[in-house]
Amino acid sequence: MDEGSGTVYLNVGGNLYTTTLSVLKSDQESFIGKMFSRKPSEWTIDRNGNVFIDRDGSLFRYILNFLRDDQLIVPTKFAEFDLLLQEAKFYKLKKLEDAILQLMSCRKIIVFLQVVKPRTSSTEMLKVTAKEHLSKELKEKLKFALINNRRSEESFHGYWANHYAIERTTMIKTFLTEQGFEVSEQQASLVKLVKDL
Repeated sequence: MDEGSGTVYLNVGGNLYTTTLSVLKSDQESFIGKMFSRKPSEWTIDRNGNVFIDRDGSLFRYILNFLRDDQLIVPTKFAEFDLLLQEAKFYKLKKLEDAILQLMSCRKIIVFLQVVKPRTSSTEMLKVTAKEHLSKELKEKLKFALINNRRSEESFHGYWANHYAIERTTMIKTFLTEQGFEVSEQQASLVKLVKDL
């Protein structure tokens, strides 16, 4: 650390970073904030004089940028959200955890299957629901795969829904599995299937 300028040199898992003490202490409740609020004599120093943190060095860039800017920015096809969430939990950065979880949900296609009894029908049907802006391609594939078996379509509050004959349930589940969807939750008549974008 350069005490005159407040510059701190970090070695995180073998990756070197340069930042300031004020950035590292910006979240006083975090592991990093508490660590750098202690005396420098209590820090772990490597043989080159850098403060050493034994964590994932490549993911630390997102941790550091979040401390700098108070926002999470990752590449379009970023695929390590689970690992980054683990790092955020280690560093006790609650706001970063929330930002990661929000981004993760935005980058997934979520489809709900539920057995319902529509007002217009006397029999139970399978209701397939997905977010409108994510499901255009899926809708077309469903319509093509199950042509003439679709009963009704509706759009509401950014969601799209279709009702299918109940005997098509297995076919639709198989179809969605072939499209890369996996069951993430199941309770009673409601099944939640998820696929990464």
